[in-house]
Amino acid sequence: MKRNRHKKITSLIEDSGYLSVQELAKLLSVSEMTVRRDLKELDEKKILVKEHGGAKKIQDILSTDQKMPKNIKEKMYLGGIINSVISPGDVIFIGAGTTLYYALPSITQNYKCILTNSLLSFNYLVENGYSNIVLTGGEYFSLTGEFVGTHAEEIFDLYNVDVAFISTNGIHDRNITTSYPSLGRIQHQIINCSKKTYVVADNSKFNKSDIFTFATLDEVTGIISDNNISDDVLNKYSKFGKIITTKEK
Repeated sequence: MKRNRHKKITSLIEDSGYLSVQELAKLLSVSEMTVRRDLKELDEKKILVKEHGGAKKIQDILSTDQKMPKNIKEKMYLGGIINSVISPGDVIFIGAGTTLYYALPSITQNYKCILTNSLLSFNYLVENGYSNIVLTGGEYFSLTGEFVGTHAEEIFDLYNVDVAFISTNGIHDRNITTSYPSLGRIQHQIINCSKKTYVVADNSKFNKSDIFTFATLDEVTGIISDNNISDDVLNKYSKFGKIITTKEK
């Protein structure tokens, strides 16, 4: 019986990409506790990835290590733009993701404090002599190397963030998307708590969509992108909000 249930769960998630515990319980006519146990076993067997509140098929997910070598030149270019919108004395938030990691060496502005939920970025900042760094803590999500969950989200109630920089897996029309609800929730929280928020996305992220929409473009200050963004994409998304790039329109 359990074997058949596991096969059914695997098939359902394969077809849909992501399903919540509640959805699976309803589809299988079992308790949510049973679904959680099943997801834990399937996650341990590397058949799917258990996410807080549900599960996702494993082949959709790229780890931070897998993303690291992609579009390095474009990602490093974005650092200069990020530094240009930081004012002296700002409290800054740097989100997780390889795009923001590669931008870190360019942050030379005289900031007051940097908050981050990225262990990778935190380690870089500490090892390279940056001061006044705050790591959010929370539940560690090893696939992307970041902290999520209630504890990580609540820390933003304690800090007056002047400018936040967040990443995305894809921007499609007005929607800013990511792979997991928990990754999106912390980004949406920082949008709500910061005075200004910029989505940092290299040219490969446009006209792409992931499973979970965590914000829309009218909720953020603008998009920071590289100068390889196409004219068509630049014109399309400029209608939805401000895009900062050195590319001439």
